[in-house]
Amino acid sequence: MISSDVDLAKTKSLLLYLSLAKHKIDQREFAKQKLAAQISALKKISTKTIKKHVVDLEKDIAEAIATEKKIITSQKTEDEHHRELVEKIDKLEGKLEKYLNTKEARKRRILELELKIKKKMASRREELAGLRDAIKNLEKLYASAKKDKKVSKMRLKSIETKIKKLKQKLKIKAKKL
Repeated sequence: MISSDVDLAKTKSLLLYLSLAKHKIDQREFAKQKLAAQISALKKISTKTIKKHVVDLEKDIAEAIATEKKIITSQKTEDEHHRELVEKIDKLEGKLEKYLNTKEARKRRILELELKIKKKMASRREELAGLRDAIKNLEKLYASAKKDKKVSKMRLKSIETKIKKLKQKLKIKAKKL
């Protein structure tokens, strides 16, 4: 079972680089073995055939040097590619961290604003409830004053006007809510 913590892309990349490294090591070993075989063969040969073997040996040495140069060149290319990938990964990780921090900051700000709105709404509801209570009290006062013959019509008219103004104010505030 493959763990969910294992990154398959990174694992594939690792295996690719391991196989390339193994292939390079095998090439080096093959060149060394070939060279060693040539040297041991030179020790056993007569002086007449040495010139022929020296030419073969020079060719094998040149081949080994060329193989080493190819390996070094490909290693430099792979190292440069690896460095570029590491830089890109670092840059992307930085961007991701910045994005996540921004996202968290926005989330906190939204929560703060929602809380502020809820508090405002609650205070407005309380204000509306206070206005409703004031209107009820004035209506009761108006009803009792209407029954009482001692209260002047001017006083009744001012109470009625005040009730109308409060109702108007209540309607306006209720619309804003």
